[in-house]
Amino acid sequence: MSHSLCLERLNRLLRVLDRLGGSATIRDLERGHGIWWWEVEQAEELGWIRVFTRKGSVGRPAEVIEKLNKTPSAKYPLPRHMIPREIKWSHQRFAMISVTPIAKNNRFGFGLPSMTTAYLMTYPKCRSRNAAAVGASRLMKRLDVRLMRHWLFAEINKKLSGPMPLNVPGLIEQLDSIGAIRYVRRS
Repeated sequence: MSHSLCLERLNRLLRVLDRLGGSATIRDLERGHGIWWWEVEQAEELGWIRVFTRKGSVGRPAEVIEKLNKTPSAKYPLPRHMIPREIKWSHQRFAMISVTPIAKNNRFGFGLPSMTTAYLMTYPKCRSRNAAAVGASRLMKRLDVRLMRHWLFAEINKKLSGPMPLNVPGLIEQLDSIGAIRYVRRS
């Protein structure tokens, strides 16, 4: 899973560094403040902080993060609401299972599973088929699930290749380029 640093997380990192006197070790930030290494790396790439290794007289070296005070060339990341969300793994799994042929007792010997069966395969703790039918119906109304199914069908028909984008804008862009979708309600 790839993460993107948002403006709110950057501001939080900078506030924590201010509170700690302008510098701290990555270990202190992770354990005491819930700031992770990927956030530090992306903040460094944007030019807000500097990371260096400090070697003490004893013990192992420490990765130290230092806030840069005068940063005219530093760039701001996007606010959280502008970063597209990644599609949940369970929704991805439901979309993949619903378009994957399974063995069936018909003249062809295979076929697509029903939406209820795909839901039960995705969520094995579901208690009844009726509840699974309701859940599958609810999932099929989601834009991300419908777009993933379109993308998978286009991949099966060899209209698309390469890795599948795991967010709605990426799916819309690729499907629109091949004409696989005509209208998408963007909500």
